[in-house]
Amino acid sequence: NHTTHTLSFSRSLMTLYSPDEIRDVIAHEVAHALAGASHHHDEVWKKAARNLGARPEARLSAALPAPEAPWIGTCPRCG
Repeated sequence: NHTTHTLSFSRSLMTLYSPDEIRDVIAHEVAHALAGASHHHDEVWKKAARNLGARPEARLSAALPAPEAPWIGTCPRCG
């Protein structure tokens, strides 16, 4: 949340991910904080992600484990 300068993570997902996957998710979100709210997943954000060692990709790998969900959300910006 750029307004409150906070990051939050899904407990449900973090308990399923490996330590390496968790590090990548955290670095991904820190890259958003560093790039600024207007950059979303553009080249500025990708550079920040690479500098932090995160995969510069907007989507998580489909191979990651996922809990069963009663709904599915889709990002209106990147699908």
